[in-house]
Amino acid sequence: MKSKIVLGRIEFGELVNENAHEPLVDGDTWRRVQRRKDSRGRRAKSDRLLARQGVLRCASCGSPMVVGSAEGGTYPIYRCSPTGDCQRRVTIGAEIVEQLVSEQVKNALSELRGRASDDTYSQDAERELAAAQAALDAAIEAFAGIDAGLANKKLRELTEARNAAHEQLDQIGGTQARVKQIDTLGDWDKLTLDERRALIRATVENVKVVPAAKGLRGAKRVSVMLFSEQPATSTV
Repeated sequence: MKSKIVLGRIEFGELVNENAHEPLVDGDTWRRVQRRKDSRGRRAKSDRLLARQGVLRCASCGSPMVVGSAEGGTYPIYRCSPTGDCQRRVTIGAEIVEQLVSEQVKNALSELRGRASDDTYSQDAERELAAAQAALDAAIEAFAGIDAGLANKKLRELTEARNAAHEQLDQIGGTQARVKQIDTLGDWDKLTLDERRALIRATVENVKVVPAAKGLRGAKRVSVMLFSEQPATSTV
């Protein structure tokens, strides 16, 4: 399912044929599969909020941070993987970063409740997707019979624009669903661990931790990037 051949698309160097044969799957299904991660087998569970969510990353090497402990196992932390090759390994107290992320998510959800009740934001995304798809379809029809080398660049640009519009609509729909879910479930503090993790995945693109430095300690080392927004850096 990683090959674009199943979409009816053939790529050979600069040659791209968008309609080489009948697609085996639709584009929506293919794009959703690409965003899924392969399972690496059974691993021990952790009750830390950000454990194995894929959002907490070292700002030095970009790799996901893992759960650990300090002070004889009494102080939970997140750290760079001990098997990685990061040159500036970072660690941070688990409760510090979890509290910061929770606050950012709660603030984001509070703002998104209004959007979820108003379909304007979603309708704009749907119109953008429809326009991008129409432009791509028109280009494919117009370029039929024309030398592929002349058309490929424009087709790639239009395809990328269509895919970006589709991903934006998917994200809006997923986030709105999560907002409606939390309204049904109630207060954040009453949610289960899995429910909180689901809401984090729906609203947070990544959380980066920089190495400690003079004047840069604790939560000040953490930046939270929400989907479609600028980084939110702690000023605590």
